[in-house]
Amino acid sequence: MNDKFLSSFQRGIATVQNKSDQLYNQISAAIPKGQTVEANNIIRYLESKADDVGGWEHLSTNEKRVFNEVSPVGADASPPTYARLDNIRKQIGQAIGKNSGPFRDEETGALKQLYANLTADQEQAVVAAGMGDKWQAAKKLIGVRTTMEDALTGLLGKDLRGDIGTKASLAIRNLAKGDAKGFRALQQDIPSPRIRREVVATSLRDAFSQGSRKENEFHLPGFVDWYQGLKSSGTLPMMERELGGRTSANLRNLFTVSQAVRQARESSIQTGRLNAFIKQFDADGGVLDKIYRHGKGALATTILGHIPVVGPTLSYGAVAGMAAKEAARPARSVAADRLLASSEFRSVVKQAKGARLSEKGQQVVNQKMETRIANSPAWKSFYRTLTREEKQAIARVGIIGWFSGEADGTEY
Repeated sequence: MNDKFLSSFQRGIATVQNKSDQLYNQISAAIPKGQTVEANNIIRYLESKADDVGGWEHLSTNEKRVFNEVSPVGADASPPTYARLDNIRKQIGQAIGKNSGPFRDEETGALKQLYANLTADQEQAVVAAGMGDKWQAAKKLIGVRTTMEDALTGLLGKDLRGDIGTKASLAIRNLAKGDAKGFRALQQDIPSPRIRREVVATSLRDAFSQGSRKENEFHLPGFVDWYQGLKSSGTLPMMERELGGRTSANLRNLFTVSQAVRQARESSIQTGRLNAFIKQFDADGGVLDKIYRHGKGALATTILGHIPVVGPTLSYGAVAGMAAKEAARPARSVAADRLLASSEFRSVVKQAKGARLSEKGQQVVNQKMETRIANSPAWKSFYRTLTREEKQAIARVGIIGWFSGEADGTEY
């Protein structure tokens, strides 16, 4: 995740920098480099500071150097040129931003005061040349760039080697506990809604696999606890605003069904196919695997498929295989989302919870559920996306039997 995030952020910073450079170049072209300018602001500032510290000898070497540049003495002395003022300001800016250049050893607070007063003098010269609007626009762009650089440093550290994924995952876990501080910091530090959505979506892998022994594998109890935590703590809307309507609806549907499955498992459930349906719901080759077709390890990537998920969610081979399969049936993921959200599908889960029935009673319930699903628009839409082999398996064992793994030889 870091590489994609960092490169995207740096491209944005470079774009802002280029635009501000263009404006500054236009300003420089409009003002002759040798034109003398007034430097009243920086001179007054240094004179005042000299009085405050008890004399010129107590100013720093760099402060004395700046004063001599903008207020030279002697018979041949003349006011500084625009180019000289601009050059000093840039050198001080280099020391502040990159800790380099001739002023790099100066204290940061003093550098910022020098920079501010030099900028004020330069602005007066620019306004006098009729370029005030371009100057203000360039200053705003510099402010944007600085904000972006500060945000990047806050996320990845000064050396840009931190892990944005770790920070985002921790923020998302804590959000379910009612602690939104880290999540708000993430929102503030990533100003781009598109990049922020990608980072949040990628970090949801941890929510899907919470409590699992295998990395990135969907773990139903952990996911239910995490989502319920968001609901109970009132932080769910914060998450949903970042993910958007479609993803939020997909997660809501998955939670509703997963919660019902968990409750059914904790109650006295019926034997037979409905029991197998519940037991196999999140197992390898079970209900979720058959609906989304890519395995538990890929569930987060599939559910969030319309958001670019960055980082090692899957191996490149797995991604390529998924892409090849989906290319022929682009409607499958959409149909899968609708099936999971359908009342007919949820009724099967609810029916599994309750008192045990006789074998004949189970057969009646199974047939009732089978018919209800088969007649639902969501199932018909989903069925059209299945492979020939999948349809043949359903013809042999029925819909619930297929979901329960009966066609794969699973005993129930």
